[in-house]
Amino acid sequence: MTPSAPSRRSIGSCRKRCRGRGSWRLRRLFVPDGDSRLRDIMSQLGKPKPLWEPRALTDHPALVPDNAGLYAWYFLNLPGLPNGWGIQKPRVGYVGISPSTAEGKATLRERLRAHLSGNARGSTLRFSLGSLLMDALPLDPQPAGRGITWGSEGLLSGWMAEHARVMWVECEVPSAIEQQIIELFTPPLNLNHNQANPFRPTLRERRREARRRARLRPGV
Repeated sequence: MTPSAPSRRSIGSCRKRCRGRGSWRLRRLFVPDGDSRLRDIMSQLGKPKPLWEPRALTDHPALVPDNAGLYAWYFLNLPGLPNGWGIQKPRVGYVGISPSTAEGKATLRERLRAHLSGNARGSTLRFSLGSLLMDALPLDPQPAGRGITWGSEGLLSGWMAEHARVMWVECEVPSAIEQQIIELFTPPLNLNHNQANPFRPTLRERRREARRRARLRPGV
């Protein structure tokens, strides 16, 4: 007898690129019925409480668990995105995990510290945000090994303090669910696991431009 397919349940809707229009539309995402932990995490990300301000976590780093987990950054708006993105309420702009592999030992506290007060070389989020904001703030891209840093990382930290909020969910092996979470929410600042993201070409081009400017600095 051929085994029956496992039952599946809709856990929500996510954004998918409209063909030829470069915008978001809704589609349904399904997970196995038994995966209650994944559904719980998705529900928490969809209705985040609380959303933490960067200054609170910089002043009190022990607020962030020293454990493994998944985190999400929310924004009311992001430069370069279509009008109306995240205007009415904060939306997920970036999803990350710590550790990045099942064997890793890094924690949420360590990873969020890099995003909050580190530099673009050590934080994909800071690199992507800075690439979008380097003309507006302005930021000066400088070469740093195989990556770049911003001439004044403090300016970017200040922008994040005003416009970004973060939440997290503790889980033992976040790498096991990262792809499904990104596919559900299609965060515009995520490149990996995010082919449906209509903002992906723009973000990749801005990151390339930041690297180009860093290489063209006098003395490089």
